[in-house]
Amino acid sequence: MDQFLTINALWACFVLAGLFVVFAAVQMMLETRKIARIEQENAQLRKQISSLRDHQLPSLSQSGLVSARQTTTRRRTDEPPQYLTVHDA
Repeated sequence: MDQFLTINALWACFVLAGLFVVFAAVQMMLETRKIARIEQENAQLRKQISSLRDHQLPSLSQSGLVSARQTTTRRRTDEPPQYLTVHDA
């Protein structure tokens, strides 16, 4: 009888461990999707900002509000965003 209880306890531990692994995998998948969606939105916003700069800066430099040097200095938009990792903090 004691052996039967031990086997049942082991099975219960395996089932709980399996459920924990599945839960962790689902959480990681959801977090990855969220990050991908945010990066996609950021890329779209960068494109819009770049487009607005390209359209507006020439007219602003002609009016004297922005110097010609400022119109040529732009941040590169093709670089991926830099994130802090656990080791960087």
